[in-house]
Amino acid sequence: MALSVEFSLWGSSKSLAGRSWPLFGDHESVEFLLEVSSRLHQYAPGSVITFEGQNNACVICVLGGWISLSKTLENGQTQIIDFVLPGDITFAATADGLTSQCTIIAQTSARLAIFSFADWEKMEKDIEGLTKLVRSLESAAHARLSERYLRMGKGDARMRIAYALLEFFVRLTSHSVTGPVHFHIPLRQQQLGDFTGVSSVHVCRTLKGFCRLGILAVQNHMDITIKNPVALAEIAQVSIQDLRLSITPLNRQ
Repeated sequence: MALSVEFSLWGSSKSLAGRSWPLFGDHESVEFLLEVSSRLHQYAPGSVITFEGQNNACVICVLGGWISLSKTLENGQTQIIDFVLPGDITFAATADGLTSQCTIIAQTSARLAIFSFADWEKMEKDIEGLTKLVRSLESAAHARLSERYLRMGKGDARMRIAYALLEFFVRLTSHSVTGPVHFHIPLRQQQLGDFTGVSSVHVCRTLKGFCRLGILAVQNHMDITIKNPVALAEIAQVSIQDLRLSITPLNRQ
């Protein structure tokens, strides 16, 4: 089932110092979300939040669920650029500050706080620690995009898919690898292919190959068990420990 979390609120403090953004460990939300409750939105799976090129630039804070950022060619081929998970923030605008850079879709039931850039800039002035938090999240996003694009440019299907699975594992969990690990990816094989730049046929064959080798077990439409994290990391050509340090915001480490 899709990842979802209920959040409590802090009280009256307008400081993020020493606090945790959602899913940074204690499942708490920041107080300003209560003050701007009109910005809270619930989206059903498959709902389009904004279309690429639409005059709807905004700042999106994900409180629950998964959303995807994607771009589409004129022939209809789609590339998923990233998934934004609970606790993440995305700035959905091109350099003009007006139009959405990607099509943003709720992959699961999603609970979002959506702000205009003007409102967000005001909050960064008013709320201590918010700018630092955003900088940490942006650095983590750039790091994971760099890792993924390296493998999309230089790696085969096995390397790309192995890396994607490890990225999801690191982003969804906070514990070190000591044995088999379990997590759920609320995606179809087609979507995993759109994320890694390979066809759904390649995704299916690669996952079956990993299962035959005893590296993975896949059940119930992407319930993943990584049986041999070391072998998967070798295929992805990445250290799981180094990856966690690189793509995990400081608040979550």
